Amino acid sequence: MSKVVNKKRKIYMYYTTTSSNKEARRIAKYLITNNLSACINVLPGVNSYYTEGNKFCNSNEVVMVIKTQVAKKEFIKNLKKIHNYEIPFISLIESSCLNEKYINWAHSQTFFSNS
Repeated sequence: MSKVVNKKRKIYMYYTTTSSNKEARRIAKYLITNNLSACINVLPGVNSYYTEGNKFCNSNEVVMVIKTQVAKKEFIKNLKKIHNYEIPFISLIESSCLNEKYINWAHSQTFFSNS
């Protein structure tokens, strides 16, 4: 059984949505090839419901769960810069009890920043 990770070494997990698999792939490729994310899960086929003005709307979206060690402020700035939505939903999902082997791998895949 793997050990629980020391709390000083963090992995951040972000949730966002985008308009298509193509957009999710573009965002994922940018984040991974620029060492801003270790791994990204893409979940297609999500139905989203919302209002625009007084009009009830729905759309198909793709969920992205993005894992990184890049500091929150820096990561969010980079994700907003490349996101295709004018007002993207970007949420930090708190995680704990990560296994040590995973956190070591994730840290080897991304740049570390304390900002």
